[in-house]
Amino acid sequence: MAEKTRTLLAGETAAGDAVVGGADTDTGNLASYDVDVELSLSKSVGKSGFGIPLILVGGQEKEIPYTECLDADEVAAVFPAGTPVHNAAKLMYAQSTERFKIAVCGAKEKSAEKVFSLLGKDWRQLVVPTAGTEADSTIKEISDAVEKTDRMYFATVKDLSEAPGKTVELAAGKTAPRDRTVCFKHGTNAYAAAALVGAIAQKDPGTYTCKNQILKELEPEALDDTQIKTAHDAGCLCFVTKAGDNVTTEGKTVGGEYIDIIDSKDYVIYRIQYGSQKVFNQNGKVAYTDSGITQLENVCVTVMKECYGDGNLIIDTDDSGKPAYSVNYGRRSETSAADRQARRYTLGRFSFSLLGAIHTAKVKGSIIV
Repeated sequence: MAEKTRTLLAGETAAGDAVVGGADTDTGNLASYDVDVELSLSKSVGKSGFGIPLILVGGQEKEIPYTECLDADEVAAVFPAGTPVHNAAKLMYAQSTERFKIAVCGAKEKSAEKVFSLLGKDWRQLVVPTAGTEADSTIKEISDAVEKTDRMYFATVKDLSEAPGKTVELAAGKTAPRDRTVCFKHGTNAYAAAALVGAIAQKDPGTYTCKNQILKELEPEALDDTQIKTAHDAGCLCFVTKAGDNVTTEGKTVGGEYIDIIDSKDYVIYRIQYGSQKVFNQNGKVAYTDSGITQLENVCVTVMKECYGDGNLIIDTDDSGKPAYSVNYGRRSETSAADRQARRYTLGRFSFSLLGAIHTAKVKGSIIV
């Protein structure tokens, strides 16, 4: 299969594998861990604990602290019915028959500024129903902020001119695909993106894509193929009727990457960071020996196994029918004296093939009369 390459995200290396440990990064809340994971992506073709949806509004008269809720009634106790936050929450909760956790927050400053002070909280998908209003940040400003983190921003655009553009400048002279922003084009419902977030928030990474998602309590638009293609070219997805179901037309970020790939990549990073940190936390000392290195290696092996098989659909199967991943942590004898003196281990390596999905199909047949 042909290999597809892409511009790397912040914190990634140019190598075709992943590196555990050693690199500094200021994205997201990674500084809260003593282990860094850099993942570069070479490919062939919100799970609970991984972060929850956050509905944020900026430019408010008073600060409303980050509050976690389990249903629309709990949201109404913080943001009354009819407010943008409550409207977005109602549409989000309409996608599931079960209660699930989301967070809401109101800030005096604009949302693009508030994002960074909330990175210590356990949120994954951001929805800002006041984006583009006079009091709050624009969609592009919020997107520019989120692109510098390890989170995702789901925006609703009424017109394609509101889309932020396919690339983002992460630093002076350094641009990257805008792969942490999703734009949902809908002409009449300003909260459409909240519906998509509600549909995927409780699903395990690797078990879904964002294309052909059936969304409830959202009216489909009557768009022809040309209009849909124009929206896709602008980095937006739409909502139309197909085969009697109202579904999303695409599952990509503004930058062009599949949303489920970003989610799967981030989930693997999160699980390795979390598990490795637990090793440090629960041992009085992780010795700089082969045995100590094996403790960290076992975390990575466990994550790879968790992401393969038994309903876990992140890691593919190779041509011989075996899990398509490898883990290799260098032994103590391979480390440098400088790393040992600094108590820094940098030789952890893993790689895996992502399990893809079928989004379209072309079938040829013949009829014999």
